[in-house]
Amino acid sequence: MESGHIKVDQIRRQCDFKIKGAKVFAACNQITRLSRPLQSRFQCLYLPRYSEEQFLEVSVKVMPISLIS
Repeated sequence: MESGHIKVDQIRRQCDFKIKGAKVFAACNQITRLSRPLQSRFQCLYLPRYSEEQFLEVSVKVMPISLIS
C-alpha cells in the first residue's frame, strides 16, 4: 500500500493499478480480533464513547431527508 500499487484478485478477474496519495482507513469494535500483522499496518486511534444525544444529532445530519419523513 505504501508504494501505491494495488492488486485485487477476485473470482475470475485480476485488477492491477497504481494510486498516488491513497490513504486507507478502517474501523473495528475489537482490536484483539485482528491479526497482529494486520494491526501493525494501521495506527490505532481510540475514540471516546458518544451519548445517545450525539448519535441522534449526527444521524439526522447524515440520513437522507427521504428516510426521515
